[in-house]
Order: sequence, then structure tokens, then C-alpha cells
Amino acid sequence: MAPKLQLHLFQEPDSFTKLAFFAFLSILLYFLFDYLCFFKNCNHPPSPSKIPFIGNLHQLGYLPHLSLRLLSLKHGPLMLLQIGRIPTLVVSSPEMAEQVLRTRPHIRQSTIA
Repeated sequence: MAPKLQLHLFQEPDSFTKLAFFAFLSILLYFLFDYLCFFKNCNHPPSPSKIPFIGNLHQLGYLPHLSLRLLSLKHGPLMLLQIGRIPTLVVSSPEMAEQVLRTRPHIRQSTIA
């Protein structure tokens, strides 16, 4: 007599299924958090499109000074770049830099690159 096979609807998932579910849930929560934070802070300067986790690093290239110049021609003298998860304000004209330093006197010169 052959053994009977019983199928259970709620079997204990294996470790790969648990890992895949955890990875999917983590990525979903990351995008949801990023989406909600984007709309909460709508008063940002213009910025180029970014990729999750690396931000705008892919747009800097081998010659970052030339890449920043091209980005400033497209997005203006004041733009916001994401370097990884760190938001970075890029000021590319002397007039705009003077205005930023006048309105924000608490910015130290050590933070200016």
C-alpha cells in the first residue's frame, strides 16, 4: 500500500521563502518611506532624478566638476543632490553663494567645498 500524501495549506515556509519575503518587505517599506518623506518636504531646490541607495552618484562620473557644471546648466545655480542618503546643496554661482551665506550665517566655512 502506498503512503498517503497530505497537502497542508499552511505549511511552515522554508528559510529561502522567509528571506525573500523579508527582502521584499524591506524594499517596499524603503520606497514607501522615501515617497512619504518626499512629499512632506516639498520646499526643496530643483534636483536631478536619483536612484535609491546611491542617489545621484551615478551622475557625477569620472570628472565631477564637469558633471556638476552640466547639471547646474540644466537645473540652475542652486540644486539638491543626494550623495547616497545624504542631501547635499550645490551652489554653482558666486551670486547665489553670497546670498546663501548672507541668509544663513550659521553655516561654517568648513562645510563649504
